[in-house]
Amino acid sequence: MYLAANGTRGVQEIAAHLKMQRQNVTPELKVLNSEGLLEIVGDAGGKDLWGKKPIDKTLRIAKFLCTEYNLDADGRRRKPIKKRKTTRKKK
Repeated sequence: MYLAANGTRGVQEIAAHLKMQRQNVTPELKVLNSEGLLEIVGDAGGKDLWGKKPIDKTLRIAKFLCTEYNLDADGRRRKPIKKRKTTRKKK
């Protein structure tokens, strides 16, 4: 959820990006706001736009989450890298 709020996005846009329902996204955004990670950075047509607080750049939270949980910068899981098959010689 945190990574999907990259830039400025509305609740509906975040929900669509994560393939979630809007009503499931709003409570999570409020928790991240209360923890000081996200903030409402504006509004468009009466809809709140969410964005990361500047502390993210200082602490590199997004980079850590991407590395730790194998995520892309937008919060989606990276596709696993296929391992090459190795053939062993029989003796």
